[in-house]
Amino acid sequence: MAEARLRIEMECYAQAGIPTHRVTGITFDKVLVANLRMCAAWLSRPTKLNLASQNEMIRCYRKIIDTEYSPLDLLEELMCRFNCLRQDCLTVFYQAVWYRQLQINLFRAVLFDAPMQSEKEAWYVKYAQFFSRSEK
Repeated sequence: MAEARLRIEMECYAQAGIPTHRVTGITFDKVLVANLRMCAAWLSRPTKLNLASQNEMIRCYRKIIDTEYSPLDLLEELMCRFNCLRQDCLTVFYQAVWYRQLQINLFRAVLFDAPMQSEKEAWYVKYAQFFSRSEK
């Protein structure tokens, strides 16, 4: 029954010029999915920091990409410098990853206490075929 429904949906969408793709649990990299879920969980969290302070904090995080330092190594300094809480630093970090203000490797676990690697391959490029509007 599900197969028949899928074939009908694919045909209807094809007639409208909309490609369909079969997506399973192994279609997307598991680490990428876990990282995106983690970042998404921080999107609704507020921060008391103004936009200028957030951008400056992101610049600090950016400076340690591809070094031995982790965001955690900056935590005390950032909390003092911006007069904020740990929660604010985490919120700014994970939201910056989500919005690609920090372009780091999402195919490797993104952990606040681990060094960050720069993006080698953008996930949206690797999986572009799933997001295109046509088969072209």
